[in-house]
Amino acid sequence: MNYSYTLALVATGICSYICYFVWQTQKFRALSHAHGCKLPPQYPHIDPIFGLDLFIRNAKAISQNRFLPDLQERYKKLGWTFGSLSFGSGAIASVEPENLRTIWVTKFEDWGVQPLRLPALAPFFPPSKYRKLEAVRRLFSAVSGTAAKRWLYRGSTNILYKAPTLFLFGESLGSLSGNKPPHSEGFLEAFQEGFSGTGMRIALGPLNFLLSKKKWLRACATSHRFADHYVQKALKYREQFLAGKTDWGNSKASILLYNMAEQTGDPIYLRNQILQALMAAQETTANLLGNIFFLISRHPAVFQKLRAQVLSTAGDLDYNKLMGMKYLQNVINEALRLYPVLPQLNRHALRDTILPVGGGPDGRSPIFVPFGTKFDTSFYVLHHLPNIWGPDVEEFRPERWDTMKPNAWEYVPFAGGPRVCAGQQKATIEASYVVARMLQEFEKVESRDDRPWWLPRVRLRMEPYIEDLPGLHVIFSTNHNLQGGIRESIRRILQNFREGKRIDHTYS
Repeated sequence: MNYSYTLALVATGICSYICYFVWQTQKFRALSHAHGCKLPPQYPHIDPIFGLDLFIRNAKAISQNRFLPDLQERYKKLGWTFGSLSFGSGAIASVEPENLRTIWVTKFEDWGVQPLRLPALAPFFPPSKYRKLEAVRRLFSAVSGTAAKRWLYRGSTNILYKAPTLFLFGESLGSLSGNKPPHSEGFLEAFQEGFSGTGMRIALGPLNFLLSKKKWLRACATSHRFADHYVQKALKYREQFLAGKTDWGNSKASILLYNMAEQTGDPIYLRNQILQALMAAQETTANLLGNIFFLISRHPAVFQKLRAQVLSTAGDLDYNKLMGMKYLQNVINEALRLYPVLPQLNRHALRDTILPVGGGPDGRSPIFVPFGTKFDTSFYVLHHLPNIWGPDVEEFRPERWDTMKPNAWEYVPFAGGPRVCAGQQKATIEASYVVARMLQEFEKVESRDDRPWWLPRVRLRMEPYIEDLPGLHVIFSTNHNLQGGIRESIRRILQNFREGKRIDHTYS
């Protein structure tokens, strides 16, 4: 009796699924026909049910640091829009500018995720804040005198957290490098572990249960504890402000966390927003600078032309002077084109919708997109399309920007639409300042690494002072000899970096 009942339930479930599948298929066909939609080219899956072969291919490419080149080849073979499976669900990949504009602007509400952060963050990125350049100027103030001009790029470790943490929390992370209070102990390592662990879980999708949670959760807890320390300070200041015991002066108005605390007293919300902002801030500027140094070290003619422009600019560097350096802005734009700091992005269809192009043999017909479909785009691939950028698309040629005027959806270094990166101008102007200051101080830059950009690069050195530090294989040098005292100062700073000791700052 029980056996028959179980069998009946299974049969009912199978029949229900088949009926639902048939209904969905008929609905898909009817709506597609009504709007003149056609299917895009399809990825040739070995696994036609779940599409796990594509997942394995991506995982292998990532492990070999070849994901972006492999993705570029995929687009070249299948076209600028194609369909695939993602863990059994439909997925569409496209770099067609018309589709990007549809998803990020004209039909923005049809696609997730919802715009939660931007309304909270956007008011705190006005030009008056990032044009002053106070925080990034302090990157060159680790020691006094000539030695202060030997700026050290350290990838995603301490020194490139200094400017964003000063802007976000009101305290430079450089001041946390020694005599660490309990709230900051192990934060940098935990933040990177939490960051990478979250990325892995997103990439694995429904298979993320395969990853161990213990280390990741511990890293998240450490990061939360660090952020909570500053959130509580901001909320205490908010209480004093509401009680009329203090005012929201200029010193607090320049700090993102305090600006957000003026709007809300929710500590969890503030913690989440500020950690996400830190994640974006350190990744954007650090990666952009690394890419610029990688490129100019391999193109000495570009370096010399850029340095000549920088040296011809009199007086202290400010926003107007930096933006007026046309060739410097060309170099930054070309670095963002070749190696966008945001190379890949995805969305999910929140309802049945339509993309304007990509269907049919010629790729010009609209595509019907059912609810739940995943959409992937690659700004890296978009920025390497020869039909937009010309036959020399793979070359680093800043001069192309003298005449090239791509439209808003052909050049997308910071995404676009309502969810455009709120700090894009801040990142660009800070990178401009750092590059210009480096070129003021160093007469020569050389690459010590002949590997492609997409392979790991683990050192940046300023001969002869910096050794065994993470970053790029690049040497910055001058033609004059530094005095022994200055050289010793540099060595002392590096020793402090290695040992995590406090660095005393001298501001000029």
